[in-house]
Amino acid sequence: MEISAFLKIKVKRLMTIIISWTILSVVFFIYEYYAVRLHAPLIASEIDIGFNIFINMYAGIFAGILGGPFLIFSVSNKTRNRPFYFGIIYTAIGFLLVYIIISFSISIFVFSSNLKSSFYSKEVLAATMNNMLAIWQIKNLIIWLIIISTTQFILQINDKFGPGNLLKFIRGKYYNPREEKRIFMFLDLKSSTSIAENLGHTKYYNLLNDFYGIITDPIINHLGEIYQYVGDEIVVSWETEKVINNDICISCFFEIKNSIAQQKEKFSNIYNIIPEFKAGIHCGIVTVGEIGIMKRDIVYSGDVLNTASRIQEICNEYNAELLVSEDVIHLLPEYNSYQIKNIGELALKGKTNKVKVVSVENKG
Repeated sequence: MEISAFLKIKVKRLMTIIISWTILSVVFFIYEYYAVRLHAPLIASEIDIGFNIFINMYAGIFAGILGGPFLIFSVSNKTRNRPFYFGIIYTAIGFLLVYIIISFSISIFVFSSNLKSSFYSKEVLAATMNNMLAIWQIKNLIIWLIIISTTQFILQINDKFGPGNLLKFIRGKYYNPREEKRIFMFLDLKSSTSIAENLGHTKYYNLLNDFYGIITDPIINHLGEIYQYVGDEIVVSWETEKVINNDICISCFFEIKNSIAQQKEKFSNIYNIIPEFKAGIHCGIVTVGEIGIMKRDIVYSGDVLNTASRIQEICNEYNAELLVSEDVIHLLPEYNSYQIKNIGELALKGKTNKVKVVSVENKG
């Protein structure tokens, strides 16, 4: 079974956490060793460096294996629709349990090795309990609390900007504006005004939240970047190079449609409707850069976005779910999965030059 791109992103994050925490654990030991060596050389001479590096590597790996999935999978799922304080309490309790498990297992291993006794002997258990209650454990708790908090902060910031964009910010890739060739899909919920009136503001918000949650996986699986949420509209973008010779920007739309269809009972039971949507896709050169003072963001600008938005707006006029500019169609390979109908050259609102547009339907 093929692993989804969304799951691959989470696995990549997990591996990064395991490696980073292992390195940090070893670095902290080396720092403490040289601090002891500087102020108490006799005590330092009795420290087995190799054994302690191994123990700290084990601690870092074990912490990553237990704590990484907790942060990446459990925290994000359990706290998504909960108050902020719940996330803090949930994370703190989980972190404390992980720390106790790791500290206890390492203590058992170290003391059983030093005392040359079994893991469950009275001497080993007594030494382990004394070690667990030692005052220096507070220092380790604080250090790992900082590591956990920093990791969680980075994960949240990465989700805020979208996969890969945090690194672009750090590298300053868009500090100076630059041009890129991109494809944009404007996807809009149909009859959103009447739906909002029938459901009320709160329930309509929950509908949008569920809708966006379900369509995220198909977008990520098709290498799309979620650029913006604008009310009941979502803007997805692809680098043109990733789309040439494949149809992921088209198949993404129909995968979203399939995902919503699979959840139709949920929407029908909770909201008494099944969301329907339409989309417009266009491509071209845009300018991208960081913008803002108090709240900085990566922003795309150019006629491409306006055109894609206008194409989406005329879907109802031509009774189409998906309208695509001919510029995009020329980038794609020959395929027989879709039925393409020529709409013609259209004069879109706010544009001088006409745009050739086609409708795309899934034959299946």
